[in-house]
Amino acid sequence: ILIKSAVFPGWGLYDVEKINPYLLIGVVGYGSVVAAFIYNSKSNVTYDKYLASDNISERETLYSDFTKQEDATKIFGYSAAAIWILDIGWATIKYLNKTGKSSAVIDPRFHIGYDYYKYGNTPLLTFKYNF
Repeated sequence: ILIKSAVFPGWGLYDVEKINPYLLIGVVGYGSVVAAFIYNSKSNVTYDKYLASDNISERETLYSDFTKQEDATKIFGYSAAAIWILDIGWATIKYLNKTGKSSAVIDPRFHIGYDYYKYGNTPLLTFKYNF
């Protein structure tokens, strides 16, 4: 489940519940990665044009475009990372709930589970590795 979710977000959830809309999570995740690369490439081109320009008003416009493209790159990149992290956590919790467990042992030293932190009033996804 974890490996499938790491490769394509939503695939692990699909294996747990067999609901097709979960696969849309992967489409959005990979779309965010592609958008981040596109905006990063655009920002590099815009920055090179900014450095080469001698016209002050054109430089201001190019720099403004560059900062907007850099912001878009970060937004899409962080969105993609969040999609992957949340999907892996969600798939883990769904799998553990389906099996009736609160933790899973992948390797004798590695445990994945969930709990509730009563002092912080929040649920937790736990990853434990024993050396």
